[in-house]
Amino acid sequence: MAMPVEQCCLKIWIASCHQTHPTDKPLRLPLQDIYKTGGTGTVPVETGVLKSVRVVTFAPVNVTTEIKSVEMHHEVLSEALPGDNAGFNVKNMSVKDVCCGNVANNSKNDPIMEAAVFTVQLS
Repeated sequence: MAMPVEQCCLKIWIASCHQTHPTDKPLRLPLQDIYKTGGTGTVPVETGVLKSVRVVTFAPVNVTTEIKSVEMHHEVLSEALPGDNAGFNVKNMSVKDVCCGNVANNSKNDPIMEAAVFTVQLS
């Protein structure tokens, strides 16, 4: 017997409310937008915790810089957690150094490495 649509949607909503945020995993920040004003970029925090005064490396371009500040909705934050879509400002870096799709990571905690080979399963 099929489940009514309302019950199915309710179960999905309840499950999404109880998702855990992987703060214990290494920092991963895929760049969505880059702005020329003061070196600000916008990222969804996928894993880890984004904090100011932290050194990050952008993969695959291998550019290292320091995060000066973290903000969300025009408010300065001490940190951004997984699930947050935050902006951050970096030191001594040009918008030409990185591009959308690059991933910022903490080079001292499980840095991103180039994959020699990977397998994909399409269905």
